[in-house]
Amino acid sequence: MAKRLTTCLLAMILLITMVSGVTAAGGPNASVQSVSAEPGDTVAVAVMLSDNTGFVDISLEIGYDAAALQLVKVEQNTAVGGNFTTSEHPFQQPYVLNWVATSNNTFNGTLAVLYFQISVEAVGEYPITISYYKGMNGDYIDGDDVNYNQDFEPLHLTYSAGKITVEEPETQITVTLGGKTEVLSAKHALTGQICVAGYRENGQLCSVKFYPAAEKITASVDPGAIRAKVFWLDSSRPVCAAKTIMM
Repeated sequence: MAKRLTTCLLAMILLITMVSGVTAAGGPNASVQSVSAEPGDTVAVAVMLSDNTGFVDISLEIGYDAAALQLVKVEQNTAVGGNFTTSEHPFQQPYVLNWVATSNNTFNGTLAVLYFQISVEAVGEYPITISYYKGMNGDYIDGDDVNYNQDFEPLHLTYSAGKITVEEPETQITVTLGGKTEVLSAKHALTGQICVAGYRENGQLCSVKFYPAAEKITASVDPGAIRAKVFWLDSSRPVCAAKTIMM
């Protein structure tokens, strides 16, 4: 009897756990898009809502690294409907987005698009956080003061942050030698040296010349060279694979 009771209890616990997991996974979610860009770019980042069954108030806070990113424009999606308001100034942190409706709004999709100007010195990943609006005094309760439906029931929103991945741009160096060209490319600053090594037919090294890294380089080798190897070095280390130019 005790074993049967224990088995039943375990089964009930398992069922409750499974049902709770399904409910949490299927609830409404406010998220921020993740994008990739290069230093100096202006990028569009969408704020999205999914699995929404109806709201009369959604109030969100957006956070970001103001040292690397500048919010330059916010574009609402007019298809959302209702009344849309934001923080007065784009540089305010956190930045607030608010939608108010008179009856349950069942919109799902892109709520708004944020445009960020990326610093020319930025490289790496920069999170764009999203959460509920906490009020001027920081004491608002999610689902009570904000984010509820027409019956004043909480939406039980979950939040998914995004990020802007700023990748170092591809740098290209074009080397011209004896009327022929080769291009060296790497995600690396335009620094270091270009080494051009000339070789005779028997494979003997006959000349080595160095040039400061630049977008275009016109190089030369010893007249007896039949081929040249071109290296991009920085701090005596190769930046990319060497190229060969046949004379």
